[in-house]
Amino acid sequence: MKRIVVITLLLLAVVSLLVSGCGTSKLNDESDTDELVVSSTSPDDGEEVSSDVIVYVTFNNKLDTDTISSRTFFVRNANDEVVPGVRSFSSDHKRISFTSEDFYTVGETYTVYVTTSIEDVDGNTLDDTYDFSFTVTE
Repeated sequence: MKRIVVITLLLLAVVSLLVSGCGTSKLNDESDTDELVVSSTSPDDGEEVSSDVIVYVTFNNKLDTDTISSRTFFVRNANDEVVPGVRSFSSDHKRISFTSEDFYTVGETYTVYVTTSIEDVDGNTLDDTYDFSFTVTE
């Protein structure tokens, strides 16, 4: 009889452990295992903009801001020259902005590059370099 009670208690403990591991809660888990993707850009790809436009790139995950630099997030002009400017982050670290040091040249098309060296706080990266362009019309 003791043996049946012990076996029953052991089985209940094993079942309890299995059941408790089936559901996971993210209430206290700030880590993110989603791949890093660009959620939106401003301007949109191909959009016509004014010469004082500020470029925004929004991601699905919180970024590791140490991985954002002039080598990982940059704008090139029609002559393939890097445009000097200032990068900044939103308070939630999901959006990067780029403000050119000078006005963009009217009539030129610029391309924004976001490289695979950018990481989120969990080390996830973009699968491929992301790029989009805009044309300055005023």
